This record gives sequence, structure tokens and C-alpha cells, in this order.
Amino acid sequence: GLILMNPPFSRSVGRGSDALAAVRHLQAALKRLLPGGRLVAVMPDWFANSARMADIWAMTFAGMALRTSIRLTNGYGKHGTGVSVRLYVIDKAVGDTTTVTISRRNVGELIEALIVPKRGSPQIEALGTPVKRGGAVSLLRAMKSRPAVAPRIFRAPTRNEVLPVGYQVLETPAPIAEQVGVYLPYRPSRIVFEAAGEHPTSLVESVAMGSIPAPIPSHIPHLPERTVSERLLSSSQLETVVYAGHAWTQFIPGMFTCDKEGVGLVLDAAGRQYRKGFFLGDGTGAGKGRQVAAIILDNWLAGRRKAIWVSKNEALHADAVRDWTALGGMAADVQPLSRWKIDEPVT
Repeated sequence: GLILMNPPFSRSVGRGSDALAAVRHLQAALKRLLPGGRLVAVMPDWFANSARMADIWAMTFAGMALRTSIRLTNGYGKHGTGVSVRLYVIDKAVGDTTTVTISRRNVGELIEALIVPKRGSPQIEALGTPVKRGGAVSLLRAMKSRPAVAPRIFRAPTRNEVLPVGYQVLETPAPIAEQVGVYLPYRPSRIVFEAAGEHPTSLVESVAMGSIPAPIPSHIPHLPERTVSERLLSSSQLETVVYAGHAWTQFIPGMFTCDKEGVGLVLDAAGRQYRKGFFLGDGTGAGKGRQVAAIILDNWLAGRRKAIWVSKNEALHADAVRDWTALGGMAADVQPLSRWKIDEPVT
């Protein structure tokens, strides 16, 4: 396969102004490129293998080979703009992601120095080895035998529409399972999902916690279809998404202003209303990163496109990217705070 692209540099559909629009388009195109295929992209000048872009560069080119890197300092001069751009030739194959950049003023100067790297052949999915029949060949079998016909591969269209997560509310809480020591096997007490995966590990809660049923929720999350149909979230993780959204649709009774430290609320008739919060206190093994990613995704698809993901240290940035991309997000959506200088506005 071959993809030629000149993506938007600063705007995306649904996001408006988007500094990483070109990177998002490039990552999406590379995902769709066949193994062994080639992609040629015109990219903004800042998208280079620099210290500032090191993480985004590594995530974008994982499993790729950068064949050619070109920088044109005045490639669009005849159109009245002197903006510099970069041109990348990328193969979906194992290879180096660093190469010498050819810098020229325009395409005319580039042609003399350009060598087009040889393309590999796209890798087609293996059809599998036919199963050989054992035993002697009978006369009737020999007469009925026909040359094997290679099966044709049909690929159904990939759908991933944003759909409401279907669930049934239980007016009577679900029965409590048999107690084991001081713990009870965990179960969503008020919700039965139409489609949800089993959690990969056993979850438990204290007897005291398990004896108190959860409130009846009203929030209906909207998530990509495959997030639910392919069981990317377990029922307990989906329950977290429901209750987080349920809490955020409500307001704390009363009017408030922030205290002097800016971390608390003080009752004030001239103040404003504040939404309720949601505290996730799950322990190890519950998949909190995946839950946080799903909660953000539910809000993201509702048009709320800014979220602050606080982790213990920057090393956990890779974990956040892993959980976000597992649900269909783009790696470039999750940016470490260190990408901006202290006095630089976060955009």
C-alpha cells in the first residue's frame, strides 16, 4: 500500500485549534498502512527528532522505518508563504527511525540530491497451510479430488461508532456472594451491562463495603462501539465510568467561593455552584489507568476535550498513553507537562 498525505497542521475536526493535528493524522494513517507499505507525508517544521519531541517521535515511529527525511525552507515560496516544511518517507517495517536530513530551499534544488529508496512488498496475511488427510487414498476419493482453491479473504468494514453503553438498573441490589474470610467477591450491585467483559483478576471488597448497595445511577456513557463489543472494559470498570458521570451531572448544594489557599470551598451566598466530585479508591489489580482513560474518553466524546491526568511521576506517562490508546485514543493526545516551559501557556 501507498499513502500520500498533506495533513492539516493546526486544526482538527471537533477540536478546532489543535497544535498536534498533523501528528494525529500521521499516527492514524500509519495504523491503517499495510505491513511493508509506504507513507509519504508533508509535516510541519517542528515535527523532528528533537529533545522536545522525543516522546511523540518515538511513539509515532514505533515499528516503522524512516527511509528519507527532507526539510524544505522555502518550498511554498511561489504561493506567497515562506513557511518551512518537512517531508518524510516512512515504511511500515522494522528499521531505523533516525536518518540524515536533506535540507534544501525548494523542490528544484531537492531533485538533484534526492534518491528514492527502494520499496518493499506489502505483506499479505498468510492463508494457512491446508490440512493433509491421513491414510491411503481410495478410488472414490481420488475421483472426487479437485485442485485446492485458495480461499478469498473478505474483510468486513471496520465500524467503531460512538454508541450509548446499554445497561439495566436493578431496583433490588444484586445478591451478595458467599463471604471469604473478611472479604466478599465484588459485583456491580445496581447495574447489569448488556455487553461487558469479565475482569481478568478476581476483585473483592470488605464485608462492610459490600453490605451497602450503590445508588441507582442515571448517567449513560457514550463510548466507541468496539470498546464495549470487544470487551476492552470489564463490568466493574464500566461501572466506574457510569458513576463518575453520574456524580459530575450533579451539583453540591449551596453557593461557594474558594478559600485563600485555593484548595477548599467556603459557603458564600454571592459565590457559585460547584459540581460534585468522584473518588476512585480501587486497589491494585482493578485497572485504574484503564478506568481513568475510559472516564476521560466518555467526556472527550461529549465535547469536553481537556483533562488533567495526575500521576506519581513522569515515568508513568507511558502507562497513561498505553491505557488511552488501548481504548482508541491517539498517543499524541497525552502530553507530559514537561513539554511546556514554566512560564509558557499550556495549549
